[in-house]
Amino acid sequence: MSRLKLTTGFISVIRPIVSLFRCHQNSAVCTSSKMPAKEIVFHCEYAPSGRARCRVCSSSIPKGQLRLATSQPFAEPSLGDTEDVQVSKQRTIAAEAPRWCHANCFRKFKTSNQWWRTHVDDAELFVGWRELSKTDQRELRQFVEAVRNNKMPKPFSHSDPEAPTDDTFLGAERADESAKYLASQAFEKKKKTLRQSKRNEKEETDNEELPSKKKPREEAQGEHPAKASGKRPTGTHQGVEETLKAAYGKKTKGQSTRVFSPGEAVGSPKKRPSQKAKTEVGGGEGPLSPEQRHAIAVAAESASKATMSRLKEILRHNNQRMSGTKEELVQRVAEGEVMGAVPKCPECNEGFLRFDHNSGVYSCPGFMDSEGDYHRCTFKSKDVVRLPWKKY
Repeated sequence: MSRLKLTTGFISVIRPIVSLFRCHQNSAVCTSSKMPAKEIVFHCEYAPSGRARCRVCSSSIPKGQLRLATSQPFAEPSLGDTEDVQVSKQRTIAAEAPRWCHANCFRKFKTSNQWWRTHVDDAELFVGWRELSKTDQRELRQFVEAVRNNKMPKPFSHSDPEAPTDDTFLGAERADESAKYLASQAFEKKKKTLRQSKRNEKEETDNEELPSKKKPREEAQGEHPAKASGKRPTGTHQGVEETLKAAYGKKTKGQSTRVFSPGEAVGSPKKRPSQKAKTEVGGGEGPLSPEQRHAIAVAAESASKATMSRLKEILRHNNQRMSGTKEELVQRVAEGEVMGAVPKCPECNEGFLRFDHNSGVYSCPGFMDSEGDYHRCTFKSKDVVRLPWKKY
C-alpha cells in the first residue's frame, strides 16, 4: 500500500514537468513554422536623406531617389561573441540592416545570375512596395522579370512626378540634409548659363567686327568704305573718323593700322600693366639688382645638372625647405648660393620663410606640428638677414 502511494506521488510530480516540456516543444515548432524559409528580404523606398552610400559604387544616394536593398533578419554578426551586451546588440543590428544601393546599381550587387533566380522575390513582396508610385512599381516589375530571365534590366527613369518626395513623405526636419547636393546642382546650372552667355557675347562681337574686315586694303589706306561709293559719311561714322584723326593723326609709312570699334575709339581706358609684367619685361627690377639676377641665372644653370637627391642634400645641409619640383629646388639652391640661406621664421621658429622677388617681402606660411595639425603664422618683413651659404 505504501509502495502504491509512493508511485502515485511520483507520477503526480513528473506529470506537470512532462506537460511543460511538451508545451515548450510545441511552441518552438509553431515559432519555427512561422519563420520564413528564405532569410533574404528585399526592400525598396525613396531615400529619406542624402547621407547613405551605395554598396556598389560607394557614392551617396540623393535624397528622394529610389533605392533598393537586401537584408538578412536572422544574420549572425561577423565578429565573435562578446560579454558586452550593448556591443553584441549593435553588431546584430548592423548585420540585419538593409544594404542600400542605387536602383541602377542594384543588379551589380550580386554578379551571379543563379543568385538572382534563386533569391529575388516578386516585386509586390518588396518591403515598401505600396509607397512607390505607379511608374516605379512598373519599372520594378520589369527589373524582377529581367533578372529572373538572366537579362540586364533597363535603367530606372527617376523622373516620375508622382513620386512622393515632398515633405509629407520625407519629413520637414530632413529637408536640408541634401542642401549640399542641391547647391552643387544649382552651381553647375549657373555655370552653364554663364558659359552660354559668354559664348553669345563673343558671337555678337564677331558679327559686329565682320563688316570692317571686308576691305582691308581700303582700311590700310585710311579710307572709309563710304568714300568708295562717293557718299559723304554722316552721323556716328563721321564723328568716329574725326576722333581717330585727332587722336592718332595721319598714318606714317611702314606703320601698321588697327581697326577700332566705336566703343574703343571714344576714349576707352587702357589697363595698366601689372607689377609682375613689368618685372618680366624689365621695366621694374624689384629688390634684386641685374648683377644678382645674372648670378642667379648662372648658378641655376649649373645646379640644374644635379639630381633631385643631390639638390635635397644641399638644401638639407643648409636647413632649407626641400619640397617642390626640380625647377623649384634648382631656383632655391641658386638663390642660396648668391644671396645666402633663408633663416627660419623669427616669430614661430618653425616655418620656412618665402621670398617675394617683386616686393622683397619675406613671409611665413605657417607650419605643421608633429601631430599633423596646421599652425598659422602671419610674419611679414623686409628686414631679414640671410645666413651664409654652406657648400656641400
